[in-house]
Formats: sequence, structure tokens, C-alpha cells
Amino acid sequence: YDASENSSLVFAALFTLMLPATASYAIVVTGVVVAVLVGKHAFGGAGSYPFHPAALGYAVVTVSWPDQIFRYPTPFTHVGLWDTSTATLEDASSHILRTGGVPNIPSLDLTLGNYAGPMGATFVLVILAVALYLLLRRRISLELPLAFLATSALISVLFPRVATAGTFELMKYELLSGALLYAAVFMLCEPTTAPKNRLARVAYGVLAGFLTMMFRYYGAYELGVCFALLLANAFSGYLDRVCSKAAFQRRSKSL
Repeated sequence: YDASENSSLVFAALFTLMLPATASYAIVVTGVVVAVLVGKHAFGGAGSYPFHPAALGYAVVTVSWPDQIFRYPTPFTHVGLWDTSTATLEDASSHILRTGGVPNIPSLDLTLGNYAGPMGATFVLVILAVALYLLLRRRISLELPLAFLATSALISVLFPRVATAGTFELMKYELLSGALLYAAVFMLCEPTTAPKNRLARVAYGVLAGFLTMMFRYYGAYELGVCFALLLANAFSGYLDRVCSKAAFQRRSKSL
């Protein structure tokens, strides 16, 4: 145990903020235990885990409690600290897209997070502000989230889930629902699970974006980005080796 290494707190927060505010404490505890003890420490601790711990914790509670995970309190409704049974719940915009409909959320509310969704994944302005801070501090790289979001946007345009919706409107809801932007900033760029080579990072972002949209289109759960991220993690090392080898061969030929 290293008291100066606090990534477990980060993973616990990342996991918890993807839950609805009405999630039971049993879900929170189970997910954090899986993320920290199984996802991180079982593989050797900091810097050794092959899969994102927070994504693993979320995948486990999603399979275990799907009825609670995808129902969110209506904005500005009262949620009790211990008893949440009186809270008014509704489906998220990702569920509406999944069932063939188009959400009707004003752009301002969509930006400010005034709609039903995960606790920390709806306030776009805060997520973008933190992303800018992390970029300036060089804690994340720009190519990863850009490749991820561009791939997701391209698939939503070329293969729309709702053919009657406008292209821009549908792409807006696809990118700002289902914790897509949240995962692009806070989970995709995890240095331990992401490739180190720049070209590999781009390929990794494209792969993660493609898998995310496939899980959205054909998966059993609305928020498929965590499952897509876990699958993309398995290819991270391979992409690093392939792209590093290709770069080395190009340099050798130029010499």
C-alpha cells in the first residue's frame, strides 16, 4: 500500500459519477470494490491493470442491477439521502434514441445538463472546462478524444438510428448522451490502458468510437461505452507494437 498513490479515489469518483443519483448504496459499494480491488489491485496496482477499473466496475453493476442503473431522477426533483422511493424517475435521452425516438431537449438545457442522466456526465460545460485544464497540464492527449468523438459522429451521420431526424440534431444527441463525452475526457485517456504511440492513440480512439456505436446500436444496454472501452483495452498493447514497428521501419528506410 502506497499512501501517496491516490488513483483509487479517482476511479471511485469516475465510477460513481456515471450512476443515477437514486442508485442504492449497495450499487456504489459493489462497483467501487470491483473497480479498486479487482480492476486495479488484483492486477498489481497502479500502472499494471490492463482494463480501466472504473469501466469494469460499471460493467459489473450494469449486469447486476440494470433496472436501477438506467432510470434517472427528473431534474430539480427531490432525492432523499436515504430513501429515494419518492423521486420522480424517467428514461435518459440514450434510451429514447435506442427505442427509435428523438429526444426533445433544448440546446441550452443539453449544454447545462438540465436533463435526466448520470450524475456527472450531463454538464457539458464543466466537462469541456476540465478537458481544457487537463490538456493544458498535459495530462491527456488531444488525438485520443478527437479520434473517438469523430468516429462516433461519423457513424451517427452515415448510419443514423432515426432516419427521420435531422443529421446535426441526431449527431448532437448521440455525442451528448450515454456518457460519451464524459468517457472521452476522463476514461479513454487513462495513461495505463491507452497506447503510448501517437498513431496508435489515433487508431485506439477510432476503434473505441466504433465499438461504442456498435454497442449502442446492437448491445443490450444503453450506456455501452464502458463495455466498448473494456474491449478496446484488450487491443491497446497490440496497436502500440504495430504502430511502433511501422514507425521504426519508416525511419530505417529514410536512413
